[in-house]
Amino acid sequence: MGLVVGLTFLFGFGNVLNLALKLQVPVFVAPLVAPAVDLTVLGLLGWYPAPGPVWRR
Repeated sequence: MGLVVGLTFLFGFGNVLNLALKLQVPVFVAPLVAPAVDLTVLGLLGWYPAPGPVWRR
């Protein structure tokens, strides 16, 4: 499980880093932006409430 999470983080990091460089973000700032995007998505997913139980009559 940890391997999948780590590989997903690295894949997302590479994609956001590539996008930041294409958008001409300075080279020393681009690696700082990528983890921030991943952590923002993780925070939003953690904040979203899970659906409650479905009650049957």
